[in-house]
Amino acid sequence: GPTKYLALKNSGMTDGQLRYSLVALGGMELRKGNFQTAIELLEKARYTGLKLPPSRTFTMTDRTNDICRFLLGIAYIKANRLDDADRLMPQDRLKSDISESVMLLISDENHKHPLRLNILKSLREEYISERSGLNL
Repeated sequence: GPTKYLALKNSGMTDGQLRYSLVALGGMELRKGNFQTAIELLEKARYTGLKLPPSRTFTMTDRTNDICRFLLGIAYIKANRLDDADRLMPQDRLKSDISESVMLLISDENHKHPLRLNILKSLREEYISERSGLNL
């Protein structure tokens, strides 16, 4: 049957708008406790809603990618998919200061908005808390 992402894609949205919408929907499902649905939506956002091989990586030019990465990592942890979470979010990325690591990855000045950095900092802290709470 029809799915949320197909309905979005058929509405004439750009790929960027589709990714943004999928990240927003995935984040909402994560907060509602629907971890598998969140994973499906966030994985689709990661690949622009298309079925692509899992080896494809995020393109750092899209402003939703880092937010999506943290949300997806948290969803993986909540769904007990720790290997997927660890592959998505390497430990060295978590050890650096969020503003420093984000600034290094993002060259476009428009992507360095203070609100965006605060969202990333909060998601990073949540991810670390969830991951370390497992005592693994």
